[in-house]
Amino acid sequence: MSISRQIFLFAVALTASWPAAAQSTLQVPVGKTHRADTGCTTLPEPIAAYISRHTGWHVLALKDLLADEQYLWLQSHAGQCPGIVQLNFDGTSRVWYAVALVRQVDHVLHERLELLDVTHSNSSTSLTKGWDVPGPWVIFKAKPGDYTDIETGKKVVTRFDGVVFENIESADHLYYLSDGRVQDIMLSD
Repeated sequence: MSISRQIFLFAVALTASWPAAAQSTLQVPVGKTHRADTGCTTLPEPIAAYISRHTGWHVLALKDLLADEQYLWLQSHAGQCPGIVQLNFDGTSRVWYAVALVRQVDHVLHERLELLDVTHSNSSTSLTKGWDVPGPWVIFKAKPGDYTDIETGKKVVTRFDGVVFENIESADHLYYLSDGRVQDIMLSD
């Protein structure tokens, strides 16, 4: 295991110990508006239906972030939701969403990143591979382009949108489609 991967895992473990008192939870009801979260005002119907099957989970919203994280998010992504992004993930007409879901467990905010194909099958893929990471990690769209894995030095060229899963001021991962499979690289730690 590389040193940067060990540092990343240590940072994830350290984040897990943050008290939930420093976090707040906000559930954004379908069709309801919350003025502080202009990018998360109305959940798309497929997202609302998906969440309704996952009791206790909700879409990561601005209010789930610490005050300094809220400030940084708004500086870079004003008007966007930190927990939902629509993607052209495979270059087809299919509609894809990446969704960051969070829940409180024993006073710790847990999170998972889901990729939803809502066009044909309404299927989902857990990009965090079935494990919950300590939250909050925000998500945003990565445009097609050239990226380098800081851990391996591997260079990749994405042809379609990807999703960045970022722990603000810490680490971020890019998830993208290559040869029909979801791949990920570490962009920073």
